[in-house]
Amino acid sequence: LYDFTVGLEREDYFGLNRKSDRTAVSSPEKPENVHVSDIQSKSAVLSWSAPSCDNGADIKEFCYRFSSFSNSCFTASANYTHTLTNLEPDLSYAVEIAAKNSEGLSG
Repeated sequence: LYDFTVGLEREDYFGLNRKSDRTAVSSPEKPENVHVSDIQSKSAVLSWSAPSCDNGADIKEFCYRFSSFSNSCFTASANYTHTLTNLEPDLSYAVEIAAKNSEGLSG
């Protein structure tokens, strides 16, 4: 049995920096409707909806982090899902996801 906690997290959590020079373009809004489904013995599917606003710069990728404390960024397909693999049974996992554009991570 897996016990998932799903949430959204700020850029600082990922240890990445935003540009300090702000104009009309800024980091995107947070992904929406984040949830985990199709939980199997070693995997689960992380799903979300696009942020409501990219704040003037196209979203290039999404970054996620789960309880192993490993950061990972990936370019998601149009259906906004990613399969988490190499999970261990009977552990609780906390999962966060952020959108990333040329200005930084959602926050």
